[in-house]
Amino acid sequence: MEAVLSSGRRVVILEELERIFLRNINGFEALHAFLRLIESSSGSTLWILSTNEWSFRYLDAVAGLSRSFTHRVNAMTVPPEHLTGAVLQRHNLSGLRLQFEPVPEGDPRVSRVRRLLGLERDAQQLFFDSLFRQSEGVFRSAFELWQDSIERVEAGAVSMRHPLAPDYRPLMRELNLDDLFTLQVVLQHGGLDSPDAAGVLGIPLPVAARRIERLRALELLEPESDCPGFRVRPQARRFVRDALSRYNLF
Repeated sequence: MEAVLSSGRRVVILEELERIFLRNINGFEALHAFLRLIESSSGSTLWILSTNEWSFRYLDAVAGLSRSFTHRVNAMTVPPEHLTGAVLQRHNLSGLRLQFEPVPEGDPRVSRVRRLLGLERDAQQLFFDSLFRQSEGVFRSAFELWQDSIERVEAGAVSMRHPLAPDYRPLMRELNLDDLFTLQVVLQHGGLDSPDAAGVLGIPLPVAARRIERLRALELLEPESDCPGFRVRPQARRFVRDALSRYNLF
């Protein structure tokens, strides 16, 4: 591989670097080998890698990840208008018109006084405000929330319902420390199946399987779309982060 990469100039883009390690003994060998490959081929290859915030902080602490790269771009802080532009640009390829449904009555963003004064934002602005808050500026989460918000497609138009925040407050009382530690390692690795979760947490496989099934039943985890295992649902990511922060696990 090193000889191939050194044979000519090229750009390599690799997403989800968090999938390359497991947080247990001998779980970092692939990562160290990969970093050595990046350093040895840096003269001919421009490497562009992405990883989530939780994994980066951990890997930087235990493996000095940032030392292998000259630049770091924090994509978690994109402005709302950039996220809106990216979503609309992707949608425009479909050639379908967009229709945004009115915000339901009782939503805190709806104000009769503001509407009477002409200060209420229109349905599209309110939609993208919600999309930005729920996705926290993460493109992948925003695109998935966008798809989940499609109400129907008819007569050449896509009707969008508002991505209102699920009320996860009752769940906060239901979560115990086992749940929180399981959520932490799933976030840290991007996604985990039961055997890997058991190895990382140091618990028997049946116990790990029960923990993951419980969190799936609580609609905090969902199956991976293109590989075995489970990940945090995009709709629940903000809640999970807040729950972990309460216990200094974020």
